Amino acid sequence: MTVFRGTEVPRCVSELKPENGIIVCTILHQETNTILANLKLDRTITLHTITELEIPIKYPIIVAAGQGIMEFITERWRVDEFITKLNENGFTIEVQRIGPVSMKSLLTETQEHILNIALEKNYFEIPRGIELHELAVELGIGASSLSEILRRIFKKLALNYELENDS
Repeated sequence: MTVFRGTEVPRCVSELKPENGIIVCTILHQETNTILANLKLDRTITLHTITELEIPIKYPIIVAAGQGIMEFITERWRVDEFITKLNENGFTIEVQRIGPVSMKSLLTETQEHILNIALEKNYFEIPRGIELHELAVELGIGASSLSEILRRIFKKLALNYELENDS
């Protein structure tokens, strides 16, 4: 399924007709500026390669005038391999931008604030510059709540560490 969003959505509906590589287009849901569609493409190498390389895609995928614009959130080697495989199959790929994954966007504003205070107070140093219960008092929350918040922060950072580390 593909989600199309934006002010150009009504124009996109006419472009989703069976042509330009689309065999079948089924509109599953449509609103003023949003369409949820199921597309069957005649050249599925793109989707097979994305699946094979386990590349996460940020939605929506923009499809217009026979071209697709996809944003990947993955390691650089996967993007290079994706481009190589599609070039071998006759596709022309243009990379518009490559940049690091922003770790700040992973955390909520509150989590960022707590992490910054913990770092400032040397909570992660050995020996600790401040104990958990002291940090909790300073932040105005309970020690068990702070412990849970820090656990969630660590989990988010750990799950996304590989993306930053492999760049």
